[in-house]
Amino acid sequence: MHISEKVKDRISNIFGEMGIYYYDLVDDSSFFAGNCDVFPSMGIAKFVVMIEVFQQIEEGRLHLTDSYVWKKKPPFAIPTAEYEENVGILDFLHEGLQLTLEDLLYLMIVISDNSAFNILLTKVGMENVNSTMKKLGLVHTSVGCLLFEWDERRPEKDNYHSVREIGSLLKRLYRKQLVSTSASEKMLRLMTYHQRRENISFLANNKISVAHQTGFDLHCLHEAVIVLCEHPFLLCMSANKVDVKNAEYIMKDVIRLCYEASMAEGV
Repeated sequence: MHISEKVKDRISNIFGEMGIYYYDLVDDSSFFAGNCDVFPSMGIAKFVVMIEVFQQIEEGRLHLTDSYVWKKKPPFAIPTAEYEENVGILDFLHEGLQLTLEDLLYLMIVISDNSAFNILLTKVGMENVNSTMKKLGLVHTSVGCLLFEWDERRPEKDNYHSVREIGSLLKRLYRKQLVSTSASEKMLRLMTYHQRRENISFLANNKISVAHQTGFDLHCLHEAVIVLCEHPFLLCMSANKVDVKNAEYIMKDVIRLCYEASMAEGV
């Protein structure tokens, strides 16, 4: 059975919305499986904002050494009453801490710190992020709010992504065609340090290198990953309105299936 058929069969019983985009970075084959392509982004928006940060660095408008003094106030800090175990580290650090732009990037990408995302998005500007995405040919991927600022009554103001479009960004990143060669190398390296590895446990346990970004909430789960094996490929997987634990099991199986197929003969 072709790998695309195996993936479609694995997700056939999902309750909710799911979309999976696969791209073989060796032979340029691809497929999409699922019933939805556009999702609320959660942590995937951090990948999009990182691109804009490096775009502005490339243009000389920002520098990795630029400093920021941490201020614990909304929207850059989560109200204490809303703290969760996965909030990240920045909200627990003392006010007045001096950080560099590079520090904020590491916080946002490596440990997926939400306040670091809010600071960086405010610094680069939503309009600039969305303009850059449009210039890259993306039509469904955009940012519309800071984290913890969305309004269920105005869903159009949320952050959204298309799994196909995020896949296109990952492909450019792998080929060092995103912003610039140097910027692509730095972004790729940052993403190899991302610490949320539940979805890719099969790869991590087998010491297979990856560059990835994740996102999750009570009823959604995302994984955007470049698998840096002998036959490299990328996957962008998103699920919404689902049982997250079930979606995690499915994503783990899909990653394993795609890895095994890539190592056997490609797709």
